Amino acid sequence: MWIIEIIFFNNTAAGGVGGGIRGYSGHIELENSVVYSNTVSGHSVGGGGGGIFIDAGSLKLRNSSVYSNFVSQNTVLAGGCLHLATTSTITNSSIYSNSSIGFGGGIYSRGPLMLFNSTVASNTAAAGGGLYNANNAKVEAVHVTLSHNQANNGGGLYTTVGASTLLSNTIVANSLTAGLFGGGINSAGVLTLSQVVSGVTPFGALQNNGGRTWTMSVPFGSPALDTGVDCPSSSTDQRGVTRPQSVSCDLGAYEALPMMALTATVAGTGSGTILSTPSGMSCGSVCATGFETGTVVTLSATPAFGSVLTGWLGICSGTGTCTVGMTSTHEVTAAFTLNTYTVTVSADPAAGGTVGGGGVV
Repeated sequence: MWIIEIIFFNNTAAGGVGGGIRGYSGHIELENSVVYSNTVSGHSVGGGGGGIFIDAGSLKLRNSSVYSNFVSQNTVLAGGCLHLATTSTITNSSIYSNSSIGFGGGIYSRGPLMLFNSTVASNTAAAGGGLYNANNAKVEAVHVTLSHNQANNGGGLYTTVGASTLLSNTIVANSLTAGLFGGGINSAGVLTLSQVVSGVTPFGALQNNGGRTWTMSVPFGSPALDTGVDCPSSSTDQRGVTRPQSVSCDLGAYEALPMMALTATVAGTGSGTILSTPSGMSCGSVCATGFETGTVVTLSATPAFGSVLTGWLGICSGTGTCTVGMTSTHEVTAAFTLNTYTVTVSADPAAGGTVGGGGVV
């Protein structure tokens, strides 16, 4: 069955299996589609799959978004978004903001799974917030971004005894636990890592960065930039942007365009701060950062108490915001002047005495 350009939303499976879609057998291809706000309620051992449940056959998910699905009962073998019991492939897709009180907030896999050029973010579960790999299954994730997922055990990824997980050119970062094990990755099975960034890593917000599905951009200075291996010259990222854009491809699902440097300086007798939108620049003296080619950066200059913004120098002028198109490297200066006040004093002849001084303070 081939399903294209279809939205599945606000469905409920009271029997505990497959809130949005349930595949019993055969092959399902879901392309350019959306599965969101579906719920599994009731109790079913081996059930779950708030968004999609695949019992048998196979699944191919391409250029699709699966988000805000929920498993409301502890079904033991769960999956807030996807419960995959058989061979599955997920490509160029986003799986985010799903929740399960059981296992696998984003994906619960107990069959072979190939996850490629996809984003798994902000999912929650008791174990395996982003991905839970179980039942001797083999999961391979290449150019995948797993970020901001949360669980009591294995915030980003959990692999059980007998299962195997291969991560290549992948990011597993910014994942949280409730104080048990494995903030990012917890594996009791076989775990193979090839060019993986973990820990706390800055990202842009999950949003529309082009392409059919939402992604998280990789900012200037990230350890994910230009550190990929075995990158075919004809490959693309989740959005369809050609890899690599620099000396090597980036890790994760997002390939950043070449970075252009922007330098901002605070000058003058006064003081103040410069902030950028998109974020990345915040300084009160001199700061420099990089933005992707083509990014439009808006700078705002805020004077400190007792100072006033005189104006922008360089590529901008005036006292409003400064808008910079990052087609090349740029420098800009915000000039601040310290406020001064003239004080004039005089003596009251009737009171007697004299007055000295005066001037500017």
